[in-house]
Amino acid sequence: MAFDPATGEAVGEPMSVPGWRVDEVYSASTTPDGTRVAFTWWDEERFVNETAVLDVETGELLVRGLPGVDSTLVIGPDELIAVTDQTAQRVALDTLEPRSSLARATGGSWALDVSRDGRTLLNVGWNNRLTLYDLTRDIVLGEPIDAGGAGVRGGYLTADGETLVTALPDGILLWDLVPEHQALAACKMVGRELSAQEWTTYFPGEGQIETCAELAD
Repeated sequence: MAFDPATGEAVGEPMSVPGWRVDEVYSASTTPDGTRVAFTWWDEERFVNETAVLDVETGELLVRGLPGVDSTLVIGPDELIAVTDQTAQRVALDTLEPRSSLARATGGSWALDVSRDGRTLLNVGWNNRLTLYDLTRDIVLGEPIDAGGAGVRGGYLTADGETLVTALPDGILLWDLVPEHQALAACKMVGRELSAQEWTTYFPGEGQIETCAELAD
């Protein structure tokens, strides 16, 4: 059942799918306009995880599929992210057919977060390894972070996409994800501009500029 978060009132009709076990729903997320919701759950009749998209107002089942997916997250009006222990994919919401692939997230998917602008995605694996994606280019941002621990989700992405929050055994750690802040921190750490060799390695074909001086201004 959907509920209005402002009033607590029920919205639309009850939703269910044959084989559904409400105690084993792994993820639920809605489209930005709140008209459709995607659930991923354990189907006790087929003995496999499955995903269904339903109409919130009528409770109608619109499409089901994606067997074997660990977790899903709607990231726009017509698309969701689906992750298994072997794949991470962009999937069409109306057909549940894959559109494109992302780099594999190690450890499958315990949970997914996406920034409000849809640019940054966080996948938390069952092994508590955190993988960040840039969805504007469908690439992984850096190496996965091992959050460690057992039984506690190791990371969360803030809504603005600018901070990764990790829950470590000895406390909470905040990671600044703003590229300009990271670049300036690197400049301060190294204390110099990029060498000519470093520039040609990381920015091939581009004229070299004094990056750290630009950032400091």
